[in-house]
Amino acid sequence: YSCAHKYNVEYTMKVILHELYHAMQAKVGREPWQEWFEADLGITEERKKYWKLNDSNYIDLRKNKKAYEVQVVEVDANVFALGCLRMASEAWYQLSLD
Repeated sequence: YSCAHKYNVEYTMKVILHELYHAMQAKVGREPWQEWFEADLGITEERKKYWKLNDSNYIDLRKNKKAYEVQVVEVDANVFALGCLRMASEAWYQLSLD
């Protein structure tokens, strides 16, 4: 509880989820295409190709913040993180403690 006052918990969770997605992107990127990527993760072979192209032309945040923010690997990680937070928030308000 005390850490919630000292740090922004929602921001921290967003960063963790964002970085977890990058870890998944790296795993998918290292492996040959497998059908379960799309069936279980919703990642198409074409999306994997976009990630690979983005990785080979990656723009560092410190060099160009605007370009960094619109890279496909960053947008996908942000969408994932925000989606998880939204779903968690919705689930929280649906809990019944009766």
